[in-house]
Amino acid sequence: MTDFKETKIIAIDHGYGNIKTANTVTPTGVIACDSRPVFDGSTLEYEGKWYRIGEGHKER
Repeated sequence: MTDFKETKIIAIDHGYGNIKTANTVTPTGVIACDSRPVFDGSTLEYEGKWYRIGEGHKER
């Protein structure tokens, strides 16, 4: 992160399979499910659907 006058600048790289900052790497991709996923990690329930974050990540 860099300060420029009164603005914070945060660099990110949203490349092929991950969003990367100076301190984190987060898998990209979201899949909507009609029922609760077996594994609860990285999930969001919204208006009766479950969304898994990182499921669309493609391995090379």
